[in-house]
Amino acid sequence: AFKEAGIEALERGDASEASDQLENAAGLIERNFGQLPEVKSYRELLLLLGDAQLFAGLREVARETFKRAALFRARPGDARRGMSQEGEAALNDAVAEMAEAAPGAISLTTSPAHAEVWLNGRYKGITPKTVAGLPAGKHILVIRKPGYVRQTLKVRADPDELTTYSFDMEPSRKKPVWDQLRITLEEEVLATGLDTPE
Repeated sequence: AFKEAGIEALERGDASEASDQLENAAGLIERNFGQLPEVKSYRELLLLLGDAQLFAGLREVARETFKRAALFRARPGDARRGMSQEGEAALNDAVAEMAEAAPGAISLTTSPAHAEVWLNGRYKGITPKTVAGLPAGKHILVIRKPGYVRQTLKVRADPDELTTYSFDMEPSRKKPVWDQLRITLEEEVLATGLDTPE
């Protein structure tokens, strides 16, 4: 709803309202990024937001928004309603700036270990995990493990530096059910004798 209201405000020429609505939509998506079915809609939202911020005269804020879009490999064609020429130029500048920036790295550990790591919508492996070659700046991290609450956070990669993050995972309300299911399956496998060398 925020995204649609932002698009309507852009079409009316109300850049300030469009910027506010689209920023609200981006914030909601970022807090729930782990449940986003596809990254394409987030890319489009960032491009629309950057354009709205440019129209509102918020050039530095728009620059940061286009850098976020560049992290997600956004291109001008990702915005179905199109972008302004100024927006396209700002996105191209952000892509070039990100390419020239010194890369950073983050090191992730979780308690318990062996949680899935998703960074900017892409699977990166299992904790403990170090992800190198990241553009400097903020990234959206999703950590998930069956039986535990999914965590969605913003992390920062600093240039030429390893930044370490450690997370304590909170058991989900369904963890007792998950544990019982795992125990039952283990007992059934043991009862079949499938784990014996024969």
